[in-house]
This record gives sequence, C-alpha cells and structure tokens, in this order.
Amino acid sequence: GPIAENAGIEIAGAAPSSRPVKGDRDLLVEAVANVLDNAIKFAPAESRIDFAVLDGPDGPIVRVRDRGPGIPQEERAQVLKRFYRADKSRHLPGSGLGLGVVSAVMNLHRFRIAIGDGEPGCIFDLICANQLAD
Repeated sequence: GPIAENAGIEIAGAAPSSRPVKGDRDLLVEAVANVLDNAIKFAPAESRIDFAVLDGPDGPIVRVRDRGPGIPQEERAQVLKRFYRADKSRHLPGSGLGLGVVSAVMNLHRFRIAIGDGEPGCIFDLICANQLAD
C-alpha cells in the first residue's frame, strides 16, 4: 500500500470469494506481494491497480490488473523464469526474480498462472485450484 501510494497509484480491491485454499500461507502471500510489486513497478503514476479474489470453477483466483505497458504474448512464458528481464524493464530496479518466485510458489502448490492483456496493462491470474490430496 505505501509503495503504491508514494507512486500515486490506487489499489482498488474486492474479495467476493471466501473459498479456502490449501497451501503454505507465507509462500502464497509472498507470491501475491510479488505480483502486486510488479504491477506497481509498471503502472503509470496516478493510475489504478485492481486486486480481486474471485470464485473460479475449481477454486479462488487472485487477479491483479495494472494499466502499464503489458507483456507481449511471446514473452509471457519467459517472464516467469528466474532472472528474465524484458528490454523495457532493464532500466527499473530489480533482479528478475519476483515473477520467478511467483512461478515456483504456484508450481509447488500445483496452482496455475495465467497472464492476459488488460488493454492497456496486464492481468495476472493466480489460479488456486487445489490438486493436492487431503
């Protein structure tokens, strides 16, 4: 919140889903924080980031949408790899680990990530469909 506020970015949120998720709370919070941090880095000043927890068909979906430049479709798989930095992000601080961590946490939980076009911006869906045995 304070980082977004300093950049003049509003985070608007909604959480209509109350379905539970099985997983490591700390790792999942870190994954969501990394996606939000990434959205803040790329969102233009005085814009808004939408954050929602939605009911998906198989479990909750955490959705983060920014109004930044977006991620070209051909780079979407690449941005989830450790140390990958797109040309348009090389001037920004960071090591290229944030989305790699998100990918690792989601894979550990057997959850999925979907990256879409926000027109403008980017939509990250963290799809928390539990596939783990009880």
